[in-house]
Amino acid sequence: MIKLYISILFLLISIPSFAVKKLEPVEYILCKHAKMVRTIHITTDDGKNCATTYTKAGVPRIVGTGVSLKGCIGFVENIRGNLEEANWKCRPVPKASIENHVDE
Repeated sequence: MIKLYISILFLLISIPSFAVKKLEPVEYILCKHAKMVRTIHITTDDGKNCATTYTKAGVPRIVGTGVSLKGCIGFVENIRGNLEEANWKCRPVPKASIENHVDE
């Protein structure tokens, strides 16, 4: 139980303040291999700062931040390239939204 609290605390500390709002991702990539799914997406706060999030095994992790969208796109292209080299099938998902929620 203590590990869970520490993990949650770490996630809260590592998430930029703009990631707490409902955000429309600038780019959202869905990758599949066998029955596994991973996602990569970029969020921005009014187009100034950006964050690239990679979700693996259902756990989202911010893998890069930048002061311009161009920097975050580089993170997405790098991760997508690595997954596709490992025979993952990736595709952009149009019109996705991200919401924070808690399962009860």
